[in-house]
Amino acid sequence: MRAPSAGQETERLSLERRNGRSELCCFGLPTDSASDLVDLIHANNMRSAVAISPSTPSSAISDSLGQKVDMLLVMTVVPGKGGQKFMPECVVKVAELRKRFPDKDIQVDGGVGPGTVGCCARAGALPSSSVSLSLSLFHRELERRLQRQTDACLI
Repeated sequence: MRAPSAGQETERLSLERRNGRSELCCFGLPTDSASDLVDLIHANNMRSAVAISPSTPSSAISDSLGQKVDMLLVMTVVPGKGGQKFMPECVVKVAELRKRFPDKDIQVDGGVGPGTVGCCARAGALPSSSVSLSLSLFHRELERRLQRQTDACLI
């Protein structure tokens, strides 16, 4: 399979931007073209991010790429498979990246919930739009509201 040309990539990113996308996160960037791709993303007025999966060491993100992108994302589950448990061994990567990039937006995603968000924050990350955390917090709030209504009915 042939790699897309720069013109095709520019056209695709322009379409993504017109469709409301403001950020593009990439896995497995080839190191020889990563910088050019980040430039292209920025030229389309989008935030750039690079993600590492649980099997990828934090050292796979070069200092130059880490400085250039807007965000670093550490996956705490294997991407593409829903319902997985949080992998605590990934948190050390967050701490390593925070040490190397003290002012960078570093996020985690995958299996993050009320019991794991604290260790991620202490390591230096903010959770991204984690579905499990959002659903868990929604469920907890719903339970509180139902309990208040039940208590009110019993009085």
